[in-house]
Amino acid sequence: MQHKEDKRMQPECARILAERAGMMGRDFRLAHPLLKQCDKELQAYRCIPQPGFEKSLQFHLSWVVLCLENGIHFYNQQEHERQQAAKDENAPKKQWPNLVVFSDECKHEMFSHREMMVQEFRMGPEVVMNCATEIDKYCSPKGDLETEGKTVHCLMAHAQERNEQKTLTQQCRNALQHLVKVADIGSNYQVDKVLYASCRELIEGKCKQDAVSEANTLTCLMKNLDEADMTDDCEQRLVEVQYFMARDWSLDPQLYEACHQEAVDRCSAVSEWHKGANQLSGQSNQVVDPGPQVLACLYRAGYDEEKPLKAECAQNVRRVLYERASRVNMLPDVEENCRQALSEYCSQNVQPTEEMDCLQEHFETEEFKRRHPKCYTEVEKFTKMESKDTKLNRLLSRACRPVINAYCSQYINQEIDHGDVLTCLSEHRDAEEMGPKCRTYVNHFELISLRDYHFNFRFTQACTDDIKANCAQFGQDKGAIIRCLSNIVFEHRILGIDKDLSKDCKKQLRVAYLQQEQVDFDDKEHMNDADPSLMGKCSTDIKRFQCMKEPNTRFEQIVECLRINFDQLVPDCKALIFAREKIEALDNTFDDELQRSCKFDINRHCPNQRGEKVLECLTNMKIIRLLQKDCQRVVQTRMLERTKDDRLNPELLDSCHEEAKQYCPADFKKVNNPQYSQQQLGPLIATCLRTQFAKFTKMTVLSAPCKEELSRIILESEFDIQLDPQLYKACKYTISKHCTNTIIGRSGNFDSVLECLKSDFYNNMITDKNCAVQLARRTQESLVDIHLDPGLHEACSLDAQRICANVQPGESRIIMCLVDALRNPQSALSSVCREKLTERNKLWQIAHSEYQMKLPESWSDLANAIAQHPQRSSILTWFGVGLLILLLVGCCCGRLSKRTHQELKNR
Repeated sequence: MQHKEDKRMQPECARILAERAGMMGRDFRLAHPLLKQCDKELQAYRCIPQPGFEKSLQFHLSWVVLCLENGIHFYNQQEHERQQAAKDENAPKKQWPNLVVFSDECKHEMFSHREMMVQEFRMGPEVVMNCATEIDKYCSPKGDLETEGKTVHCLMAHAQERNEQKTLTQQCRNALQHLVKVADIGSNYQVDKVLYASCRELIEGKCKQDAVSEANTLTCLMKNLDEADMTDDCEQRLVEVQYFMARDWSLDPQLYEACHQEAVDRCSAVSEWHKGANQLSGQSNQVVDPGPQVLACLYRAGYDEEKPLKAECAQNVRRVLYERASRVNMLPDVEENCRQALSEYCSQNVQPTEEMDCLQEHFETEEFKRRHPKCYTEVEKFTKMESKDTKLNRLLSRACRPVINAYCSQYINQEIDHGDVLTCLSEHRDAEEMGPKCRTYVNHFELISLRDYHFNFRFTQACTDDIKANCAQFGQDKGAIIRCLSNIVFEHRILGIDKDLSKDCKKQLRVAYLQQEQVDFDDKEHMNDADPSLMGKCSTDIKRFQCMKEPNTRFEQIVECLRINFDQLVPDCKALIFAREKIEALDNTFDDELQRSCKFDINRHCPNQRGEKVLECLTNMKIIRLLQKDCQRVVQTRMLERTKDDRLNPELLDSCHEEAKQYCPADFKKVNNPQYSQQQLGPLIATCLRTQFAKFTKMTVLSAPCKEELSRIILESEFDIQLDPQLYKACKYTISKHCTNTIIGRSGNFDSVLECLKSDFYNNMITDKNCAVQLARRTQESLVDIHLDPGLHEACSLDAQRICANVQPGESRIIMCLVDALRNPQSALSSVCREKLTERNKLWQIAHSEYQMKLPESWSDLANAIAQHPQRSSILTWFGVGLLILLLVGCCCGRLSKRTHQELKNR
């Protein structure tokens, strides 16, 4: 029988052998070698049919072989459990039944008959009866029948057809499934000579080390299914076999041994390997084996961390899933429910390995959900598992192997990485090892998770409770949920709202936000999925400002383009951009554009600064001029944004919280009003507090941190006049008319726009009254401290150190000291300082006399009264004359009082 196809075999002899094979298949008693060598086993495991049932299916050879195979599996299962119990010292003692051991001779005959049944399909009466039409139609084009297993594999190939005109009937499918089980290819692939011949090169090469176990060799072939060493012929035959193995969990012997009891207990699997129904205790009826549903149940249980499977079972469940996840037809629930969707969406130029990606690309659309609800449910289940275990995405794992090995090996080696590998790949998307295919697969899965936050496992795990409590109205829209959660963080931190997120959710929110920022899909249509609301409401502005003109535009670049043109955006778009500005101002680690553009400068100038406050360091006046061009551009944009709304300046609101409540109650209330949460209000609090800051009266008391923050705001605008919105708006025309050719920065000198305006103000050349009023205000602010007037500070810094060393900075003390020195002919002021101080003194007088600018107070009540008087200059003159007369009298008549205190002299 084994040499029936030998060329030396006479045709008549071959015909007779074929007939005998068919007879043997129908009546097991003709299989004499099997009956002889397995007599003891047939008796022990009750595999001999009862006399009188010669016409029943039990007399078929396949039933007897199945029964013997069940005996072997039962024996192996018991031995496996006995070994596990021996290893576990805490396991309860159990009386094990004394089972008959299968002899080698019996095993050999069983293998030979299984092999013949695959090669000679006539030995399976079920196949002959139920697949006759298919065999004639698809597998015997010339009227002859292919042997050596080719007919069986021909039928297997057609079982995967999705064209209803070419597919098999359900009866034929069932017959093939029965044949695959009888052959038990999973236990020994060698029974399938077609498979063995097709994969021989790989079996004897790469998988040779696994040859000690036929089951392990088949596992090795599956691991290499999509590798370069896999031949097309081997791949085709392997998939044909696995198609049926994926529909019967018991055909993988390693899985069966490890998970038998849990499959019975948790997934309603039959207790015996060969039976198709299970008798439940206490019930008269039988429950049919749920077939593929057992494996689907085990898949779900393999990722159930609340009620996990035993470790060995879980490992085997995931192994099987890893092997089959790359093809839809090896996932029965998906393939059965998605046939129509696959034909509709994935029939053109889509490889079998790409079908799941194709379904995932479309399944989240409303049309797909409406037309294919069952398919959506199954793809959703698989995608959730994939988001939890990146190894299920075999295409990504293979394409990204260099990046994973270099940066993410600590995650990929975990049993379940919980999505950490994908997060790691996103963080290293700019690495040299990141190839185009890897980037495409990473973008693909990010697209899926952006459409529905449930497909980001870590984010879902950490933020589900917060989402349900605060953002349930946004459904699955991840963009809207990120915006909602970000707003909660902002309002809690800046506005003092009690509602806040959990610590883990805050961490995952940052990760999700940055993934959204870094989206750079090749297909620009998918860019909308990054944030559908923003891309929809800003679509007009995006086109108007050409925010997607670059071929590889990232989402963050689109947002940056809109931020630069913020004042010209439509209101709805402004609200969404403002929401992103707020969270990025609160925590600079959310600002990927800043982090990316300033990576070098942050490491160089701000290595010790906390990431969330790195902008505070970069805006330092000593640092900003040293930044690289791209970084400086982003930093200046962020500084301009801070001037448009106090909520974009968290440092101001933190440092001056109490002062804002006390001196600016109306503005403070407005900023905290939820009605204005999506609307920019301008620098209300900053403007109000700057007015208080420049008042020379003891009625206004500001804390040191608040003074420092206000000083920083004033000083920044000395170098960029746009950072003072009131001044810039009032003087914009004047600047273009007067200062276009005088804005120079050289040798560390502060020849800025503001210096130009001050010079024209001093020379009475400013004709715009509003501009002059704002310059008078700036002049008053600069009187508070010499550091707030960079031009004066640079000119007089050495003189201040020499003449006013003992004077405490602040409240105009140093400026007053220098003015006193200026009035003293004997003081040794430098010519540069004297010139600049004289100019500033006249500037103050003009601002005071023409624009009611207030001048600084002294420490005595008298000086305070004088400071409030409109004729302060005349009073001071007469007061000085009086002191001079008193001095002359003292010189002539001697001292009539005690020695003047040192501090009065210094004054």
